[in-house]
Amino acid sequence: MNSLDQVDGNMSHTDTRPRAVIHQKILDQAASQPNASVEDLVANVSGATPELVQRVLSEYGDASYVESAAESDESDSRSPSEAEMPIDPDSLSEIQFETLRKINEYPSATQRELADLLEITAATVSKRVNTIEGFEWDDRQRIAAAVVANRETKPDGGTPIDSRPQESSGSSDETVTEPQPVEGESIASLFDRLDRLENKLDSWSDQSGVEIDDPALLHKVIHACMESDSITEDEELYLLQILLA
Repeated sequence: MNSLDQVDGNMSHTDTRPRAVIHQKILDQAASQPNASVEDLVANVSGATPELVQRVLSEYGDASYVESAAESDESDSRSPSEAEMPIDPDSLSEIQFETLRKINEYPSATQRELADLLEITAATVSKRVNTIEGFEWDDRQRIAAAVVANRETKPDGGTPIDSRPQESSGSSDETVTEPQPVEGESIASLFDRLDRLENKLDSWSDQSGVEIDDPALLHKVIHACMESDSITEDEELYLLQILLA
C-alpha cells in the first residue's frame, strides 16, 4: 500500500462528515424533529428509504444525540400550560384565582382598574397577587392565561368549572331550594270526589245561599275550595252548599 492509499484509509475511519447530500438531509431532519419516526423522516426527505435512514442514523448518530432526543420527548409530552406555568394552580385560593381570571380577561388593566372590576381596593389586589408564589406582575398576562387554561381544561365530566367565589348572603345553614312539583290527583279521582260532595250536598238541609252571578268567579271560588289544603272536606261541603244553593 502506498502512502496515499494509507492516508485515504485513515481519513475514511476518522472523517464523520456525511458522504452524500441525502445523508445530510436525513441528519438535518432528525435534528429538527427528534421525536420523528423513521417513516416520518422518509416522508420528509426525497429519495430516502427506511433502510437508508436507519443506516445513516446508526452511522452518524451518537449517545448524546439519543439522550437529547429522549429528554426532548419527555419535555414535549407536557401540555403547553404545564411547561410555561411557573405556579401551581392547585395551590391557589378561589379569590386568588378570581383575581387571575380578571387579569386574563383584562390583561392591560392596572391594579386600580382591576380593583374596580372586583369591587375591592387596589391594595387588596396587590396583596392577593403578591401572596401567589411565583407570580410576577410584569409577566401577569402569560401566567394568568396559563392558569385559567389549566383550570378550564381539567376533566370534570364534560361540564365547565365555575371558579367564581360564591358570595354569602346570610347564615351558612340557609339553603335555597327550588319548589318541588306536587303530584296532583288523577282526573278519575277528582270526579269521584265531586260525586261524593254532590251526594252529601243533596242530603243536607236547605240553607239560604249566596248568589254569585259571574260564572267565572263562581268557578274560581269552587276551584280554590277544592285545591286548598287548609279547608277540610266538611268545610268544602258547607261552602259549596252556600255557593250552589
